[in-house]
Amino acid sequence: MFLLLLYRQDQTLFYLYLKLFVIMGLTWIFGFIAAFARVQFLWYPFIVFNGLQGAFIFVMFDMKRKIGYMLWDKYISHRGYEPPGKNASLIGEIFCMLLSYGVK
Repeated sequence: MFLLLLYRQDQTLFYLYLKLFVIMGLTWIFGFIAAFARVQFLWYPFIVFNGLQGAFIFVMFDMKRKIGYMLWDKYISHRGYEPPGKNASLIGEIFCMLLSYGVK
């Protein structure tokens, strides 16, 4: 059982490092190729990826499936997001949302 927990923790850390490597490494790969090979058009993806690195990190680490569905329902679908109760207060809604996402 203990080895299974260590395996899961190692696997979680591996995926964390892999995500960070892809986000940050892809940016610098474009930068190094653009600089050393003197390929001018590769500066554009380097600048875009470098500028959007924070957004990519947010999407990969903070954007969970439930939040994505909630944002989709609220802004893109025509149904709209419906809060838990019609007469619920804003504080109550926020508290219910936090509890449903596992924040304690």
